[in-house]
Amino acid sequence: LNVFLTPEGYPVVGMTYLPAERFRVLLGRLQKMWHAEKAEVTQLASRALDALVTQRQVSTGDKPVSRDQLLQVFLKSAMVMADELAGGFGQQNRFPMTAQLSALLSIQEKKPMKSLEHFLRLTLDQMAAKGLRDHLAGGFFRYTVDPDWQTPHYEKMLYTQALLAGLYLRAAKVFGQPLYAQVARDTLEFTLREMCGKTAACVASFSAVDDQGAEGGYYLWKEKELEQILTPEQRVLAREHWLLNGFDRKPEGVLPMQGASIQELATKHQQPVDQITKQLAEAKKRLLVARHKRSLPVDDKRLAGWNGLLLNALSLAADQLQHPGFHSAAGKLRDYLLNDLWDGKQLFRAVHKGRPIGQASLADYAYVAQGLRSWSRISRQPLDAKVADKLLTIAWSRFYTEKGWLSGSQALLPGMPFAKAQEDGALPAPAAIVLQLSLGSEDRQLRDRARSMLQESQMAVQDNPFWYASHIKVLLETPTKAN
Repeated sequence: LNVFLTPEGYPVVGMTYLPAERFRVLLGRLQKMWHAEKAEVTQLASRALDALVTQRQVSTGDKPVSRDQLLQVFLKSAMVMADELAGGFGQQNRFPMTAQLSALLSIQEKKPMKSLEHFLRLTLDQMAAKGLRDHLAGGFFRYTVDPDWQTPHYEKMLYTQALLAGLYLRAAKVFGQPLYAQVARDTLEFTLREMCGKTAACVASFSAVDDQGAEGGYYLWKEKELEQILTPEQRVLAREHWLLNGFDRKPEGVLPMQGASIQELATKHQQPVDQITKQLAEAKKRLLVARHKRSLPVDDKRLAGWNGLLLNALSLAADQLQHPGFHSAAGKLRDYLLNDLWDGKQLFRAVHKGRPIGQASLADYAYVAQGLRSWSRISRQPLDAKVADKLLTIAWSRFYTEKGWLSGSQALLPGMPFAKAQEDGALPAPAAIVLQLSLGSEDRQLRDRARSMLQESQMAVQDNPFWYASHIKVLLETPTKAN
C-alpha cells in the first residue's frame, strides 16, 4: 500500500500497485495540486482521516455473544462472500486470503460439512491449477486481477509462499489429499531455491515487471519462443499440458497453467506414461533455462517477520513431510534470525551490509516467535521456545496498552485508534498470533495475560468477524474454559 501524506500526517491519496508511467503521472498531478491548493488539500485530508478513525472504531455492544454464535456468524458471512463457482471470496480480484481459509479449515476439521468442504477444495484447486501459481518454477503470485484466477499480478512475495505452503500442508491433513502436500513441497522448494539461494534467509519479493518494464514479461511466452526452444513433439505436449495456446489473442504472451494431465496425454497420444513424463520434464527444463536468461528486479531485503513465517512453514513441512532438506533449511534460518537479528534484548527488522537495521514491528515479533515455537517442537530445543516467549513478552510490553494494540511503536497516522483486535490483511493479524502463542506458552504470565484478553478481543470482532479470521481461529482452538 502506498499513501501520500501531508507534513502533518493526513492521508491525501492511497493506492496499491500502479504501473510506472501512471505512478509518474500521479506524482505530477499531486505536486501541482499541492502547490496550487495546499490549504484546501490539508483540510480535505484532515477530514478524510477523521472519517477513517470513525470507521475503524469498533462497536462492541453491551456484552459478547457466545463463542458458538460468533463462529456461526463468521461461517455465515464467509459463505455469503464465497464464490461457490470459481472459489475464493468477492466478485473482483482474487487474493488468497489465507487467514479466512485457515479459519474455515479449522471449522471443517472440528465439524465437517459437505458444503464447506466443497468450497475449500474448489478454492485450493483453483489456486493450484490456474494463474495464481507459477507452473514452471513453482511458487505463487500475489493475487489475480480477475475473479477467475486467470491473470495474476505477477509480484511474488515471500510471505505468500510461506502462508500458502502452510495452508496446503494443513489442507492435506484435513482432507487426506496428497496433491495438496505436493503443492506445499513445490512451493517451499521454489522458495529455498529462488528466494533464498545460497543464503539462510530469503529476499522479500520478486518484481511484477521485468527489467524492460513489461508486467509479467519474465513469465510469459510467445509462440515464436516456443518454436525456438522446444522440439515439435515437446511443443505439442507443452501446449496441451500447460495450455500454451491462444497467442493471437494475447500478443504480450501466454502464462502456463494446468491443462491435460500426463495420464490424459499418454492416452490421447498412445504413448507410455514414462515417455510423456520424460518429454515434459525436458520441455520444462528448456523453458526454465530460457527464462533464467531474462532479468527480474528483486527486493533483496531479508525481513525478520516474513522469514519468521517461512521458518514456521519449513518446520511444519519438515515434520509432516519428513523432508530432511526442509529441516536443514529451517535450522539455518533459525540461526540467522537469532544470530543476525536478535541481540538478546530487541529484534531488528532486517540486515543491511552486515549490520542489523530498522525497528521491528509487532508483526516481526509475532511471526518470528511463531517460527521459533514451531521449530522448537521439531528440534526439541527448549531454548528456542524460551526465546519465543521472550519475544512475546516484549511484544506485549511495547505494542499493547489498556487501549489496545499498535502495529508499531507509534500510530502510522495521527489520531488512529488503538485496536482491541486487529483485522487480517494479506498477512494474519499479528495481535492474534501473539494471543495464540501466549495461550500455548509454558510461561504462566503470558497465558494469564492472553486469557484476560480473550473476552475483549471476542467483543471487538463480533460486529464483523469475517475480517478478523485469525482472532476467530484463536477462539475456535482455545478450550471453552479459557474463554
